[in-house]
Amino acid sequence: MNYLFFDIECCDGTHMCSFGYALCDEKFNIIKSDDILINPEAEYFRGMRKHAGFSLAYTEAQMKKAPAFPQRYEFIKNLLTAPDQINIGHAVYNDAGFIKTACDRYALACPEFEFCDTQSMFKAFAKENAIEQNPNEDVGLDTMTTLLDLQVYSEDIHRSDADAVETMHAFSEMVKRSGKSVTDFIKSCGYCTGGLRKGVVTVDKPARMIADENFGHGEMSGKNRGLLKRFLERISVIPVDNALKGKKVVISYLYENGHFPNLLKLIERILSHGGIYCKEGKDADIFMTYYKKRKECLREKEAREYAEKGKKIQFVTLEELIKKLGFESVEQLESAPIPAVNLNAPAVRRLPKENKTTGYRDKKDSVNAFANAYAKALKK
Repeated sequence: MNYLFFDIECCDGTHMCSFGYALCDEKFNIIKSDDILINPEAEYFRGMRKHAGFSLAYTEAQMKKAPAFPQRYEFIKNLLTAPDQINIGHAVYNDAGFIKTACDRYALACPEFEFCDTQSMFKAFAKENAIEQNPNEDVGLDTMTTLLDLQVYSEDIHRSDADAVETMHAFSEMVKRSGKSVTDFIKSCGYCTGGLRKGVVTVDKPARMIADENFGHGEMSGKNRGLLKRFLERISVIPVDNALKGKKVVISYLYENGHFPNLLKLIERILSHGGIYCKEGKDADIFMTYYKKRKECLREKEAREYAEKGKKIQFVTLEELIKKLGFESVEQLESAPIPAVNLNAPAVRRLPKENKTTGYRDKKDSVNAFANAYAKALKK
């Protein structure tokens, strides 16, 4: 069994400019270590890094003379996918993300490999060994080395191979102090593993089922808004029929803001009947009305304005919608289980980020932002 410690530096926080590694045997003897310089073919971002006290080990001129990622791809892929090997890094999910970004950029197949993260390991190790540190803080490599009372093995900070070697010393020290084998130590640290799997950077986490969350009084609070976003990104439903095929269903905000658990159930049923859940009245093919003190919400007002202009929109009550979705009554809806969605699972779709003006990143596409995400997912 070999251990590959690796680290990646980027010239601008996104594009790789060096891949450093230290390949070790079972006793942590270094078999080979190298820093592979890569032409990032991107701007050398000086300003922000300089103000943050951050500098790269190589000049822009040195980077531009190096081969670009496609010329380094096979070597890096073979290094990470070697058999009988454990890949280890610090905040390594970021490094895996840089590899994915580079592969996507140059239309190269993402290598599939597993990894272990020393940043996550140290949190568990520090708690077990009463090392004072903020449990909610992600500890940097330099800080971890200091808290482990290790000497600085290299002054070349932010040189990838030096950071890889530093990670190796920190990891071997934690294993030594634990008195466990490497594999037992990794297991004892809980959720510190992950991988670049089928083109997705996955961090293994304990299941977090949305049904176990506290929804408060069911209002659309900031917390529930965040839960809804994670839910929408992770729910995966195979349509049982096409009763609502391609139909965009919008639910009155007056209902959503007060019936959060029921909203999750309605969304699952909409998707299972081939429909698409949307948030804007102008998108609606079907609009579910709901009145509170006989007031209509802005979504309904917008939907009716579009209906008056000729858009074909079917307005239905809650009772009428749930019958379309296979519920016999409101009581049956309320007693139905909340969909089994793991909020810590990898996202199956990426929703657009919101902005303060329209609620969506792209104003021009605000009409179909959510709808397009679902339509694309349903076609897969």
